[in-house]
Amino acid sequence: MKIAFIHPHVVEDLIKFGISNEEYARHVGFEHRYAKLVKEGGDEADVIIFSRSIKKPAIRKHIWGHHILFIPITGVKILRVVRLIATLSRVLKDLNYDLVHCFSYYSNIYDAVALACKITGIPLVAQAQGIYPKIPTLQSLRKFFTLRLSSCLMPLNNSEAVFLRRKFKIRNNCIRIVRNFIDPSSYLPKASKEKCRAILGLPQDSFIILSVCRLVPQKGVQTILRAVSLLKNEIPEVLLVIVGEGPYRNVLERMVKKLDIQDYVRFVGYVHNLDIGKYYSSADCFVLASFEEGFSIAIIEAMYYGLPVLAASNWGSIDLIDHGVDGMLFKPGDYESLARLILQVYRNPQLCRILGERARQKVLTFYTSQNTYALLKEIYTHTLR
Repeated sequence: MKIAFIHPHVVEDLIKFGISNEEYARHVGFEHRYAKLVKEGGDEADVIIFSRSIKKPAIRKHIWGHHILFIPITGVKILRVVRLIATLSRVLKDLNYDLVHCFSYYSNIYDAVALACKITGIPLVAQAQGIYPKIPTLQSLRKFFTLRLSSCLMPLNNSEAVFLRRKFKIRNNCIRIVRNFIDPSSYLPKASKEKCRAILGLPQDSFIILSVCRLVPQKGVQTILRAVSLLKNEIPEVLLVIVGEGPYRNVLERMVKKLDIQDYVRFVGYVHNLDIGKYYSSADCFVLASFEEGFSIAIIEAMYYGLPVLAASNWGSIDLIDHGVDGMLFKPGDYESLARLILQVYRNPQLCRILGERARQKVLTFYTSQNTYALLKEIYTHTLR
């Protein structure tokens, strides 16, 4: 079986998150994780992404061995879409793909992918990466048609599955929930907190709150900053370490100055996924304050490293975390509640340990690459019948 994993985004747009065109061949985002998973299962897999800086398709090799195909997306809007469908149809047919697995089915590029698959007769399955509960009317009408061109839609969580049924009237037999996963072999093993802090130049005596995310308003880092401003007197040694890059960084840095918490916050910037384990190993707890989330890989990573996770209550986190059992939830934007939860974790090391142990066990039981591969194989096989 030969599968094209299509990431319906423009590679040049990733630079604002710290990922250059050259770095993309080393980037290990979800699209590459899925390609690696399928290749290890014995099938062929490539990743397809789009580029404004090329005039014809180009190929590069990823560090994990699969190929990345860059498809040009240029010109004025109407001609760009027509040209994209034609180019993509030709590439899919010439390279003899048996099936297309497209991510982010609410993106505009997905619509072109769906039409190209319809033209070529190549079966399409599509997965959500990102949540869009508010969709403009015209886009909703278009999605009502293009979503039906996929043999199977694969939302990341239960709430998204309900949304597909209610909003777009998608039949139950065309929906399968496929959650994100973790492959321990792709991460550094958990190391001692002291050793990792020394390597990263982080203070040994700090209570470190870690957040790993793109720096955009939807990720809610502003909520965490406000919580830290409330905690700096209660926890004088508190330090918020923010790993990630994005267009909202300047706004957040100005907010740090306005809240007078410069000594309590550290922006690290982009860190390659293969090195991210040092930061998880150095932290005391993990916070993700997203207003919307599909099924956060960062939360799964933090749970795998045995950290107590505090997450904003959204579609993804309510599926992933049992409040008070293997993590804690707070209302999105409610920085006072978040501050109280952080203080609770800080004052109760035993609670920290229990939440972290249960979280790690949950990930290793339910969110492994083996479980996801078995489900994908079942979906692919059924689609190709």
